[in-house]
Order: sequence, then C-alpha cells, then structure tokens
Amino acid sequence: MSVTSSVSSSAALSVLHSTFTPQGWEVLRLKTPTLPPATHTSCVIVGARSLNLIDPASPYTEAQEALEAHLEARLQAGATLTRILLTHHHPDHIGGVTHLVERYGLEVWAHAETASRVPFEVTHLLNDGDVIKVDGVTEVEGVLEQSIVPTLIALHTPGHAPGHLCFVNPLTGEAAVGDMVAGEGTILIDPEEGDMQRYLAELARLERLGLSALWPSHGGCLNPDILGRYQRHRLAREARVLAALSEGEWRGLAEVVALAYDDAPEIARRGKEGGLAGRSAWAHLIKLEREGRVSRSSTLERAWRLPARLSAYRPATSLARPLKSAGLAHAAERLYGVLSASRERCPWMSAQSHETLKRYLIEETGELLEVLERPMSRERAKAHRDELGDVLLQVALQSLIAEEACEERGEGFELREVFDTLTDKLVRRHPHVFAGARADTPDEVHTLWQAVKAQERASTQERTQERTQEGRAWRPPHEQTPPLSRAVALSDAAAAFGFDWPSAHGALDKVREERLEVLDAMERELGAEAIESELGDLLYAAVNACRQLNVDPARALQGTCERFQARVEGMLSLAQARGLAPSELSLDELEALWVEVKGALKR
Repeated sequence: MSVTSSVSSSAALSVLHSTFTPQGWEVLRLKTPTLPPATHTSCVIVGARSLNLIDPASPYTEAQEALEAHLEARLQAGATLTRILLTHHHPDHIGGVTHLVERYGLEVWAHAETASRVPFEVTHLLNDGDVIKVDGVTEVEGVLEQSIVPTLIALHTPGHAPGHLCFVNPLTGEAAVGDMVAGEGTILIDPEEGDMQRYLAELARLERLGLSALWPSHGGCLNPDILGRYQRHRLAREARVLAALSEGEWRGLAEVVALAYDDAPEIARRGKEGGLAGRSAWAHLIKLEREGRVSRSSTLERAWRLPARLSAYRPATSLARPLKSAGLAHAAERLYGVLSASRERCPWMSAQSHETLKRYLIEETGELLEVLERPMSRERAKAHRDELGDVLLQVALQSLIAEEACEERGEGFELREVFDTLTDKLVRRHPHVFAGARADTPDEVHTLWQAVKAQERASTQERTQERTQEGRAWRPPHEQTPPLSRAVALSDAAAAFGFDWPSAHGALDKVREERLEVLDAMERELGAEAIESELGDLLYAAVNACRQLNVDPARALQGTCERFQARVEGMLSLAQARGLAPSELSLDELEALWVEVKGALKR
C-alpha cells in the first residue's frame, strides 16, 4: 500500500493519507504526552461518509483544535461523525475524547475493561469478534462510489492493557493495532496492569490472521512480519532474564536488568530498580513464575531466582515451547468464556449436571478409543483432535458446574484448580525430572511412580476402601469403570500385594477350570443366573490370563471383532456372488463359506 504524507499548518497535527481501500482509512498523528522517543499518537479515521474515530488521542488544546478543523472540513464535504472507538484507556489515547463528545455528542465504544478505567461514559461495550458496520468506498471506472459494508471487526487483545482492542478490516487485511506494536519506540508491558504471557499470545494470534498492513498508535504503517519479530525479540529477552538467574542466587530487579538488559539504551535502564527496563523484566519474571520456571522470594521484595529443581538446567533457548504456552493460555480462556456464555444462554447446557453428564463422558471416551484404532492418516489426526475436544468439553463442563457450586454453596472448585492440581501431581510424581532422582528405564519410572503414590497416600491418610496386607494397599477401581477395564484393574490391584498366579500357565489353567464349570452348570440345568455367574468367572479368568501375558484384553477383543466382522461380510458377499440366500443355507454350508473366506483373507 503506497502512503503519502502531508503536514498541516499546525505542528500539533500531521496527516497521513493512505490510498483508498474499500474502507477509506485516514491516519492523523496528534502530539501527545507519550513515552519517548515517540512524540505523537495516531488517530485513525475510518469511513467515507460516516466517520469513525479510533483513539482521538491528544489532551493538548492546539492538537484538539487542529483535529477539529480537519473534521469540520470533512463535515463540510458531506461526511458525518458516527462514533469514537477506543483501543484502550492510556492517557495518550483518550486525551481528546471528552472534548469531541461535548462538541459533537458522539457515542464512545470500548471494551468493558477500558470503560472501567476512563473518566467519561462509554455508551457501548465491545467484545471479541464484534462487527462494526462502517460505510466504505468502491472505485468504479475512476469514480469513488459509496457502499455500506460490515468492515470492522473488534479483536480483544489484552496484554499491554486489559481492555485493549484492535480493529480489523476483513476485506483488505488492514488493522488499527493500537499499542500491540510500534513504529516509534517500543511497547511497555507494565506489570501493574499488563500481562506478558497474554501479550505474546495475542501477537501470535494477530500473526495467524495473515493481515496485510498494520497501523500502530505510534509511527507509520508497518509490515505484518513485525509481529513475528516482536515475539522473537521478547522471547530472546526472556531467555536472557533466565540466564541472569542461572547461578541460583536471589537477584533483585536492578541486578536482573544489569545482566539481561545491558544492551538496552541507558535511558530505558535509568531509575529505581532498572527503570522501564526493570518493569519489562518484572513482566517477564511474573510470566516465568506463573509457568513454574522461576521463584520469587517471600522475604525480599521483587527478588527472584530459578527454582531448585531447575538449577541444574540451562535456560531454555527454544522459542517454540514458550509460544505454544502463550497460545494455549489464550485458547483456554476463550474456551472458558464460550462455555460460561453457553451455560447462561443455552437451555440444554443450563440443564446439565454432574449426574446427567456421566453418560456423555462414557460415550465420548468410547468414540475417542474408536478413532485410536484406525490406521494413521491425516483424516485420523483430524478425527483424533475432534474427539479429544469432545472429551475435553466434558472435563471443562464438569469443572464449570463445580465452579458454580463453589460460588453458591462453597462445595466445588474451579477449572484453574484442575490444571494446577494436575500440574502439581505431575511434578511430584516425576522426581527424576524435577528433583534429582534417578530413573533410566520405563520400569524404574513405574517403580518410582508407585513409591511416590504410596507416600502421597500416607501423607494424606487416604484409607477409603483400603485394607493393608504386608504393607501394600488394596485400591480397587471405581464401580463405574467399564467392565473389561475394571477386570484388568482389579487383577492388577490384587497382584500388587501378591495375590496372583506365578506365571501365565496358572492363569490359563484357571480358564480351563472355569470353562468346565460353565459346562457343568449347563448339564445340571442350574438356571440362567448360575450360568451367567459361571460365564462371568470364565471371562474374568481370560482377562487375567491376558494381563499375565501382557496383552490388552480390550485390544485383543477389538481385533477379534474386526476379524469376525470381515469374515461374516466376506461370507455374505460370496453367497450373493453365487446367487445363494444365507438364511436358506444349512449350518454346514455356512461353515464351508466361513472356511473359504477365512482362508482367502489369510492369503
């Protein structure tokens, strides 16, 4: 996109005219009290006839008068002023709002977080994904004609500020991105209200949109590849922050800045605890603390070091995992928001409880297991992802219902606690990863895992449904575990304290014994209930034999079902090819077809 520049008669206002897109963007740079080296903040005017003002920024009278004169010229040319849109609440973005509201009676549209922080009324709250209808312009044979198109989408992009919004034209890919990036200076993530983790996630989100041009609040039009450069720069700086703590000593912010920001301009490092660089370092440290990668002292204000379990490791140099972590945080928050809204507004979702969801958890788990039996392919990967999402929905929805119970009766928990509890458990049960223990083989890991579990039970005195024999616990599976899995878990639990066959031969002998008992019950005509009981014993013995031979009984049975189905379908196809009706064939004739198909399938 070509850009030409002209400066108005007032030094307080410079106007950048972009070539007309279907939206007709115009960018005015207003002098504001922003952070150096920037001196101006951009006010973006969107629309051909109905004008939307994004961030009328300046509190200075001279700049306000210059902006007003520019707007009056547009009004005299036939345009109307529609509304003010705010990216966020910082003073160098909202300085002229009150003046324009009083002068023209304009509505102010912004995110709820911004509305709670500004000294004037916000008349309309914007959420992520809201569409703002704006009149644009189209060019027909050199003549600009007006058209009405829904051409702005609001994106909630917190991180720099809680209510930060970007405004995107989906037709052209242009975006007013506020303080996500800057053409002059840099973007400060201040820990008092910013969030480095969310900021990185939102940069990645904007990058995935494939935008064509970025209009930041400070500086001129930017190529979207700056979004990737910002992420790489921040993560490289984060690696230096980690390296500053690698010796395991407690370090204050000023010390971290001295080591990690020694290449930054002196003006950025000037001031208490490292100045602006110190606040940026603090934002990185808070993110790292949240991820369990650094610790904060409880006695020394803003003093940090690597956790003991990480002291033997070098700081991470890969950029991929932190980026994935940041994106995951945003995805989890988005899922939580959609689920919460669904619980409030969807009758079916509102009616669900822990009891009603039991059947769906079983069904969705079964569908996931079915996908895992398919051969690897792109289609299977997509189905695998979708089915995992369905299982995750059950976890998230159960947690949300528990959160509601916690708010109403104090008897539940939050989804965040589910994540934290699982993470803490993984850390505890992997001392060979996080605490210096030794485990070099899968068997050694399993032994260590069981020892940690035993310590956990002892420390919390969990004795529900437990009896001890020779110091080992009897922990049967839950009654609602599917029968085949429950049989495996029961025999495993019994084997844990020595109640087991010494070899697979003993288990197979038990299978033969149970088979004879089934035959005996049939011959003595003991009735359906007794026969069912004996068949259950036979099935359990077969499952136990599978466990002894390290065979998954569910997988073995699944394979048998698939082979049986293929052979029966082969029989039916063969009968049809020969003009035979299977229902009219004798058992011997069906058996002959079975043997023929079985042999063909084997070949």
